[in-house]
Amino acid sequence: MGINICWEDEDKSIILMTYERPWTWNDFYAAYAEMDVMLQDVTSAVYIVIDIRKGGFPPSGASYHFKRVTQNRHPHVMKVVFVGLPLVIRSFLSVVSTAYRGKEKFETSLFMFAGTVEEAKAVLARQRMKPEIS
Repeated sequence: MGINICWEDEDKSIILMTYERPWTWNDFYAAYAEMDVMLQDVTSAVYIVIDIRKGGFPPSGASYHFKRVTQNRHPHVMKVVFVGLPLVIRSFLSVVSTAYRGKEKFETSLFMFAGTVEEAKAVLARQRMKPEIS
């Protein structure tokens, strides 16, 4: 139980973070600390897939904790794809992003959504094929 984190591919371009009920904020910060260590080993773009299908609803204080990690995003992290995010949490994320837009480092363009890990990988594959606009 808790939060598991691992490289999803041999190229070290996708990190998979899987939440399983029950989990705590201590689990959350331990997983993000582990991810920071993983990110120190790479020099290229990294995409995060967060699978919360078995994670249940977050413990209290979610907006504070989620905002905190988003503000301290590693520069190699390009996109975060949430897998299995319930509509109520997507709505919450939309409200938070609107409230902090222009005031903080909270970027809505950072987030994408998918129904399965396989769908998330397909979304990222399409995303990586898009030409960069300079």
